[in-house]
Formats: sequence, C-alpha cells, structure tokens
Amino acid sequence: MDEGYTILKDDNGNYADLNKDAGTKNALKEGPNQKIVYLGYKTTADANDAITDLAVMNMEGGFSYKEYEKMMNDHMNTQIKPFVDRFIATLKEYRENLQKPQDSANFKRANYYKSLLNKLTDDDTGNKPLGDLLVNQTKYEMGDEAYNKLSDEEKKNHCDILTLLMQGNGQAIQLMETELTKSADSSGSTWLDRFKATSLDKLTNAVEVENPNMTPSEIDQELDKQYYDDARKILDKWSEFNDDLLNYDTAIDNADEVVNSDVGEKEININKNSSDKEVEEAAAEMYNNQAAMVKGGMAAEDMAVHDILEATKFGDGTLLEFFDRDKSEFDDKVNIRQLYPIVDSLTGGQLAGLDFLSIKDMILMAVTDENGYKNVNLGDMQPASIYQDVNREIYEKGGVALTDAAMRADATANEKTETFQLSTLGIVLWSSTAAAGLAVAGTLIAKSFAYKGPAFDKLAEINKRVNELVELNSHGYVEQINTKMWDAMFEKAYYVTNNKDYLAATAKAASKSAICKYLAVGFSVLGAILAGFSIATTILEMKQFYKVTFAPIPKYIVERTDITGTNAKGQEIMIKNQTAYYKVVLCNRTAGNSSVEKKNYEILQDRNDLNGDVGQQWLSLYSVKYENGTPILADSLKLKMGEGDAPEGYETGIHKFGQKTAFNLTYPKYCYRDPYGGTFVYFKTETASVKDLASAGSTFSGGSVAIGAVGGLLLGTAITLLLSTSIRKRRENQAA
Repeated sequence: MDEGYTILKDDNGNYADLNKDAGTKNALKEGPNQKIVYLGYKTTADANDAITDLAVMNMEGGFSYKEYEKMMNDHMNTQIKPFVDRFIATLKEYRENLQKPQDSANFKRANYYKSLLNKLTDDDTGNKPLGDLLVNQTKYEMGDEAYNKLSDEEKKNHCDILTLLMQGNGQAIQLMETELTKSADSSGSTWLDRFKATSLDKLTNAVEVENPNMTPSEIDQELDKQYYDDARKILDKWSEFNDDLLNYDTAIDNADEVVNSDVGEKEININKNSSDKEVEEAAAEMYNNQAAMVKGGMAAEDMAVHDILEATKFGDGTLLEFFDRDKSEFDDKVNIRQLYPIVDSLTGGQLAGLDFLSIKDMILMAVTDENGYKNVNLGDMQPASIYQDVNREIYEKGGVALTDAAMRADATANEKTETFQLSTLGIVLWSSTAAAGLAVAGTLIAKSFAYKGPAFDKLAEINKRVNELVELNSHGYVEQINTKMWDAMFEKAYYVTNNKDYLAATAKAASKSAICKYLAVGFSVLGAILAGFSIATTILEMKQFYKVTFAPIPKYIVERTDITGTNAKGQEIMIKNQTAYYKVVLCNRTAGNSSVEKKNYEILQDRNDLNGDVGQQWLSLYSVKYENGTPILADSLKLKMGEGDAPEGYETGIHKFGQKTAFNLTYPKYCYRDPYGGTFVYFKTETASVKDLASAGSTFSGGSVAIGAVGGLLLGTAITLLLSTSIRKRRENQAA
C-alpha cells in the first residue's frame, strides 16, 4: 500500500469493503450509488504515538460547535481572567524587582528567573523570549483599545497572556508561573522575616483597633475572611513538606551520591552522521544523567531547608519545630488560624502564585541572598516555544465539536426513518387519486345495477330519448336538456297507467343511470389529473430523498466528561487534556466527475465517510491518542459481517461515541441497505495505559522543553547544593 498503510482484510485475505452493498440502486438517485470504503492503518512501537480508540459519529448524531465554544468562553471568563487579575500583582513585583539596583538581591533574583523564562518563546510575537516580553505590559493589561492602536511591530512587544494561559503547554505554563512567583516580592525584607515578626495575636489586635465595636467572634470571622482560603492552600502542602523534613538522612545520602559522581561531567557526543540507535542511546543516557542530577539537587534542597529551619529561632524553639508539626494540629476551623501569620507575611504577588509553590520553594526563596543567584551560562540550552507539542487547532473557532450523553440521547430520540415516506402533500394526492378511481368504479357498478322491471320494454322509447338527451348534455345544453329529458320520460305515461309503480321505479333507474355516467366521466378525468400530479410529486420527493445535503464533518470531537473536572468548591471546570480530543481520520476523496461529487468534495474535503458519500448521512471515523487510554493492537483488527456476538476473545471495536460495543458500520438509518445484517470491526488493546508504557514522564516530545524545564530546576538546585554543602561542612567543623 502507498504511504506505508496496511489495508484491513477479511478472513479470506481480501481487502475488506466496509460499505459493501450499503448504497442504493434507485435510478432516481443522482451521482454514484455505491462506493468502496477501505480501512488503512500504520503501526508504531512508540506508546505515545499509538492510537488508543476508534469511534464513529454520524451527521445528526449529537454534537455541537456552539456548546464547545461556550465551554471555552466560560473557562476563559471563570478561570483564566480571574487568575490573571490576581497574577498581575506577581507580574508587577517581577517588573519592580528588575528596576532595583543591579547589586540587590531582589534584582539578581528577578533577573535570574528572567534568564530562565527567556528560554521559552512566544510564537505569536515572532518567537520573542518570554522573560523579556513579560517586562512589558501584556495585551490584557493594556486593554484592546490601547493595544489595537499599536503597529504590528509594536504589538510583538506585548504578549497575549490570556492566550498563553489558555493554549500554552501545561508544563511550560506551570514553569512560567512558578518562576515568576519565585521572582516576586519587591519589598526590602523576606516573607520569612515578616513571619517571625508577627503573630496571630498581633493580627487580632490590628482588626480590633480598626473595628473597636466588633465582638471576639466577629473578629475571628473577619480574620477568616481575609486569610482562611490561602491558609488552606498552605495546609494542603503541609504533609508533603513534613515528608521532606523527615527524609533528612536519605537526602544526605542522595546528595553525596551526586556530588561524588561524574554524572554532571559526562559528555554526550552525537552528530548528523550518528545512527538512529546512537541517537536513541544518547538520549536515554542524557535523560538518566538529568534524572540523577535532579534527584541529587532535590535532596540538596531538602538538606538546606532542614538545616536553615533548625538554625533559625522561633518563639521558644526553632522554625524546624514549627514546620515539623503534624498537619492534624492545624486541620480545623480554629487551629488553622495559627497559619494566618504566614499568609499575612506573603506579598500580593506571592499569594497570587501560591498554587505553584511548595513550602520548600517558599523557604528557599526567602533564605537565598544576592550571592546565591550567580550568573549562569544558558547558551547551550535550546529555547523552546511555550506552545510546543500543543495542538492549537483545538482552540480555533469552528474546529471542534463537543458531544455528551444528553446531546446523543436527544439525537437518537429525533432520529429520522431510514425508508422513503411520502410527504403530507404526496399522501393527499395519492389518496385523492385513489378516491377518484373508487368513485369511477362505484358509478359504473351502480349503472350496471339500474332497476329493470316489466315496464322496461314499454319504456324503451322513453329511455332511448333520454339517452339522446344525455349525449346532447355533454355538449353543454344542460338547462334545456334537463327539462326535455323529464318531459320525454313522462309523456308516454298514459300507456302504462296499470303499471304506475313500475313506471316510477324505471324512471328513477333511468335517472340514476344517467347521473352515474356523468359521475364516471368526471371522476375519470379527475383521477387522471390527480394521478399525474401524484406521480410527479412522488418522483420529486424520491429524488429529494436520495439527494443528501451533507453538513461539514468536524475536524475534532471531544467528550465533555474528558475535559471537565471539579474544583475544590465542587464546581465543574474545564481542564487541559489535549490527548482526549478525537481527530477525524483523513481519506483520499477526490472532486470526481459529477456535480454531486464535486459538491461533496467541497463540503467534506479530505475527512472520511464510512458510508462512502452515498448514504443518508455521513458516518465518520475518529481516532484518539489518549494518554490514559490503552494502545490498540494493530494485528488484532478483525472484520465481522452479520449479526451475532463478538468474535471469541473480543469485547469492543469501532464504536459510537459514548458506547463500548462495536457499532454496525452499515446501519440502515445512515446507509440505504444493510444486506449482510451488520458490518463490524473489532480490536483488542494493551493492558497498560500509554502513560504507564511511555518511557519518559514528560508530556513534551522532542526533548527541548523537557530539558529546559529540568535545566531550570537544576539551576535552582545548584544554589541549594552549594548552600547545603557549606552548612554541612560548617556543622561538621563545629562538632569536631
């Protein structure tokens, strides 16, 4: 197969036509009636590149572009914008620190993290470094009116922070937010200094001074209003920090292992002539080296923080004793107030970024002075886009459709019939035609049963004259003829005075016979006219039935439950999960020769229709590479024709969204026929998820951003590694 595709085969080894005989043979259908549909696939050994599911959506199956756009707008308005409104305080402190004297700790700290941020670039501003961009106001801060007045070149100096946060790579965004928060606090003291200088009593007294009429209970409520939510965030980090402090001895061993090894001195030599195997081995060695350095660096951080807290007096003891307390000692409405002084000591910028910092980060940020932030050589670290490995198409308007159980159920309830049915007009016309036909038949029957008694012969002359008058009546002489006709019927009446009853009955029969003839002629003409209209209407309606106007096929479809979660308040929120987006499978459709094929090509483009563009609806196949899914085993793909249970050993296959059982790909409501009683494609999957099978934990492929993120972490831990080593040496000397 061209382009490396393998075509699915049936049990006999023939290419499997997934649309076999599912079209129509009606001559009234314009364009082709049958199209062959093959399924081609490629294989991979990379779990990250493996397809984890195959699902189908029909044209009227229950999806909405507007619902997806609404969800995106809600996410922007309820999560992104409120966060940015708070995070602007962090940006301002970052900028203020860069205006400080260059020999100050504040400047050196902000400049250090700026150099790290500059290894992330923004595609939308011409790949400008992010650290430099954020020195300037963002588009959101400026407002649309001021921003739109700028020239195109000037706009490149102001990033769109809303788009960055909405569309950026999750790991890169978190790195950006963390580094900015670490560079915040533009005051002359550290939060740890301010924490040691305050207490819950001082905070209580301050509220009491400002509100002298408040009761103690009201003062507590005011404190809770100001500090509780942020204190809860700190408490949520408490147990993890306790574990860091308790693992002190292990941290010493891990740090010593790195210090005494040559892991940081190893060189990885590859070039353009290196084989794929050499590149793969070099990448694995680089990853292992970095992992070892990260492990050692984090151990050094644990050591440094432990030693600093132990050496810092606090109240009647040390800071180590305060932070080493169990979480349960604070975990209620009253005791959590002991953490309020920590919240009060943090700046607005630090509070805005509190979600991105651990307690260990906060302490390291406070204890590192201007000598801790040395100039570092980042020349070897390749910059990477903040959008790296992000499929930005899923954010484009009109590119993604949302589906959920409710929409699909509503679509099923309103599903149209699969067979041709006359419209109301057609039913009326054919009913009228049939009625006219019955009327003709009825009048002829009535005429044949006209009464014939003994007086019939005697009235022959009268009947003859009546028939002549009826003939004349057909030429339009209705009024005069009717009068003469009744005169003729009765002028010979005296000849039959002894048969008056027969005379009356025979006259009545003659009259009935004449009227029946009129009616038969009239209904015959009417029936012919109605039949013509009925036939024409039926042909038009059948042509319309077979003339399908296709709607565009969505490029992506996403299940609502795969991109929504619940926040701490129990509210549904949108979450980043780009691996959950099902992408339409492409095909080799061409414009064809007929006007119908050209129109279909214009609408459907290169997006597949398992019904081959000849069905009542399109039925389109979608694939997904979901990190929480299990890879499909290509050699397990199996075609089954006809009804019945799944093949032995199979449980699922190509299915509809929201279902697990294999779906009939020649379902007659979407096709025209299902001659084999079903067309199913089954498959099996791995037992482990992509996330578990993937060799690297990072969501970044290509490595540059992953290395940048790890490099940033290493640069941060290098400071504490030196700091912790010097503390250890000092303590060892004191002990000697």
